[in-house]
Amino acid sequence: MAKMSLLLKEFSKQHSFAEPTADDKGIYSLFIDDMEIKCFEKLNKGYFYSKLTTLPEQASDLPVVLKNLMNHALVRIKSQSCSLALEENGDLVLFERFDMDAISLTDFFEILENYSNALEEYRYFLVSKSSKRHVADTMVISP
Repeated sequence: MAKMSLLLKEFSKQHSFAEPTADDKGIYSLFIDDMEIKCFEKLNKGYFYSKLTTLPEQASDLPVVLKNLMNHALVRIKSQSCSLALEENGDLVLFERFDMDAISLTDFFEILENYSNALEEYRYFLVSKSSKRHVADTMVISP
């Protein structure tokens, strides 16, 4: 059994979650609150990733949106190890990579908790920047 599977099994057991099962590509879907976190391992590395949003190709303010996201990521760089990525289809994802060689259950829980917090923070950031409440900081994505 792969190490990711064992770690997720123990995490699920300790937090009374349903144990996630891998799809045909070996990717597990873990649901924490209303957030989906995809988990997998490859070549002794563990990975988490989650879709944040899809950026429209023809948004007039796309450069501003991307600039705000990158500035937010730079501010967070010292406190978090996850990264933003933009996939070819326009999906904005949050991504985390970590070493699986000597990972303990405690380390795994800590990495997952930090990732979940970062995911929640980015989701809040995107929603708050898209609202009309703060006109000076508005990040409206429109075609």
